[in-house]
Amino acid sequence: QLGNTTKMELEELVRDLRPEHTILLFGAGSSIPSNAPTVQAIIDHLSARFSLTSAGFSLSEFTELVEQRSKDRRRMITDVRSLFKGIKPTAGLLNLPLYAWKSIYTTNYDDLIEQAYKKKGKQLGVFTSNFDFGNSPRNADTRLFKIHGTIEKDPSFGDISRMILTESDYNNAIDYR
Repeated sequence: QLGNTTKMELEELVRDLRPEHTILLFGAGSSIPSNAPTVQAIIDHLSARFSLTSAGFSLSEFTELVEQRSKDRRRMITDVRSLFKGIKPTAGLLNLPLYAWKSIYTTNYDDLIEQAYKKKGKQLGVFTSNFDFGNSPRNADTRLFKIHGTIEKDPSFGDISRMILTESDYNNAIDYR
């Protein structure tokens, strides 16, 4: 339902949609068909690797606990990265480059959207923090904003930008997003 009075059928929405005027927003569920881990799978993996109970914690709370107890963010990031090894885009993600979207936003860390664009030979401007604005190709077909960072960049590996995993990450990233 749009507003208080107009009801739009899905078919009508699809018919009237103009990609060049459309901004897409993807969350964790969009990567699951491509075998990316669920939030619970990440929590369970870290719980086992760091021998900590995760009951009742959100991902940001639990990763904060892991980082504080272990004092080893690099190990935590390495363990999270291991869950994303070898995933490939499937289904609808492969069709994204077929349209000239105004822009795409995602909270996902993975590089599935980037892989889909590369596979189709389309330029994608990727922004993971304010530091990327001067480094992205100006002729990109679409701009991708990774608002929780990317699996490839984290200060524990010498990068300026970070994956937003912990409660502290949310607070620290405010200056760079």
